[in-house]
Amino acid sequence: MSIIYALVVRDPDIVLCEFSRAQGNFPQITRNIISKLPRSGKFSYTYNEKFCYHYISEDNILFICLSDAEFPRRICFLFLEDIKSNFMNRYGHVVNTVIAFGVNSEFSDVLKTRINYFNTDPNADKLQSIRSSVDEVRNIMIENIDKVLARGEKVELLVKKSEIMSEQAVTMKKRAVQVRRKMRFQNIKLYIICGVVFVFVLLLLVMSVCSPDFSEC
Repeated sequence: MSIIYALVVRDPDIVLCEFSRAQGNFPQITRNIISKLPRSGKFSYTYNEKFCYHYISEDNILFICLSDAEFPRRICFLFLEDIKSNFMNRYGHVVNTVIAFGVNSEFSDVLKTRINYFNTDPNADKLQSIRSSVDEVRNIMIENIDKVLARGEKVELLVKKSEIMSEQAVTMKKRAVQVRRKMRFQNIKLYIICGVVFVFVLLLLVMSVCSPDFSEC
């Protein structure tokens, strides 16, 4: 599948330049149908079910190409827009006075080069290029989302760990308070016991000096 033939025509049927990448009677067939093509706009015309003419008509200039019927129309029209821009930039100021095949020696090489480009270079298909860019962006977005979700899971784990540590800290604080209270209570008991022992020893000392009934004091 490819673009086979291309030409530039000035009304009514003056061929200014053409190029064919295959042997055949394409030029004769094209000349026979030029007068039947509607003017002003973009059109496609199926010929013999195997081929398709595509053309752009602007003012009195037709930019025409012939392709296999299954070749994408969008690429054909991208090719024609490219040829139109290139041709008018070069010859727009003299296009109405150029004789038949007057620029063929120069511009047929351009037709050949651009046909080869649009037939073989994947970058020529802008729609496919856009789709590839969209797919690339989509893959990047999916990858980023996966990373965000992964970070989210990690954050969730950290939050859970923080909650557990917070609960453990509260429990430890309660236990510390209980331990302090227990130690304080044990200290009080120890002080009371020591006080009682001190009073008892003191009493024994006094009784030993003053007699048990304190008659000698």
